[in-house]
Amino acid sequence: MNTITAGIDYYDKESTYSDLTYGPVTEKASNVGLYVQARLEPAEGRSTSFGLRWDDQRFTGISGWKGDFSGLSGNLSLDGEIFLTKIDDARDRVIMNDLESRGFNLGLGYGWEGGYLRASYSQSKIRVNGPGTDS
Repeated sequence: MNTITAGIDYYDKESTYSDLTYGPVTEKASNVGLYVQARLEPAEGRSTSFGLRWDDQRFTGISGWKGDFSGLSGNLSLDGEIFLTKIDDARDRVIMNDLESRGFNLGLGYGWEGGYLRASYSQSKIRVNGPGTDS
């Protein structure tokens, strides 16, 4: 099933602490987050998920220090590809061969402002007239 989820997160917190030796101290934090996440099934048994989130946070520490932070983050999840290829009676000059190739490919990529990273892995087994080899 293909779905897209979008939303807003918000919180505004204030915490106060005190004990016999420490007077009351307070810290504050507020955050607004916007997000979107897609979950797709491009083919039966295969799925991918990706999304983006932007947050803006304001913080005041117990010493009165203040900081404003914001940023964008992303995520990606991708399953692999499974393959099986069979060829009967393939010619190798004059000899007829039965060929079979089976294996999988896995790939994962992540992009951010100013860059992109991709990694992939592939494994296959090839059989010619029965016996096999790995690649």
